[in-house]
Amino acid sequence: MKFNKPHLTLDEQLELLESRGLVVPDRQKAKYYLGNLNYYRLSAYWFPFKQNPTTNNFRSGTSFSVGIS
Repeated sequence: MKFNKPHLTLDEQLELLESRGLVVPDRQKAKYYLGNLNYYRLSAYWFPFKQNPTTNNFRSGTSFSVGIS
């Protein structure tokens, strides 16, 4: 099976998320979690924060925040 989506670096993944309205207050921490958990695993948790089921844009004020230090 051939995939058509290109591989994105962690910085490119963050840029994509930000372009969709996600606020990223701590880029280093966000890159850590994207690198260790991966984009697609985290995307299931982002689903409730989307504007509607057919869009990839986030609700206003949605932030990539981590409660555990």
